[in-house]
Amino acid sequence: MIALRGQLVIYDLLRRLFLTGPSPDLLEAIVAVDRVSLSLPSHLDHDFETMQAVVGENIERLPSWDESLLVEFTRLMVGPGETPVVPYGSFYLSPTRNLMTEETMGVRTMYLDAGMAVQNLNRIPDDHLGIELEFLYCLTQKVAEETGEARARLLEHRERFLRDHYSKWVPEFAVALERAATELFFRTIASLLRSTAM
Repeated sequence: MIALRGQLVIYDLLRRLFLTGPSPDLLEAIVAVDRVSLSLPSHLDHDFETMQAVVGENIERLPSWDESLLVEFTRLMVGPGETPVVPYGSFYLSPTRNLMTEETMGVRTMYLDAGMAVQNLNRIPDDHLGIELEFLYCLTQKVAEETGEARARLLEHRERFLRDHYSKWVPEFAVALERAATELFFRTIASLLRSTAM
């Protein structure tokens, strides 16, 4: 249960970042986490500690630092125009680097198989990193609440999603983010993302 709590915290912070961008609330939440109580695996703990240290060193510079991060986030993944980092799984999994491929529909099927549906269907493609992290967060939360057969079934859905989809594209996304980022904060996010895909 303790390990699940740590994973929940990581998925929560990452989903918030990739769905809405960096915000003062998110940055303050990162600093406020009691990392030791999370009992994270060593690779995740190291990456989270590094990210927390970077945020802690810059938290006094809010709101100007937050504004710089938001500009960088927009440049990296939002646009306008072509961005150096594409936050959609289909881009990395399609040989043609297209979006909205059968991979996108496959992800939707995985959500439905786990008994979940995307709330803002068709507003953001289902294979957007923020949506996938939201799914992992909600699924992990359900795993923590359930027992017995129901819990085993949810764990199986989560492991299949991580193995058959998420881990096949997120490491490449993380490399692209690390290369394109000028802010150290986003390079620490790239490392943390890579660790979630292990």
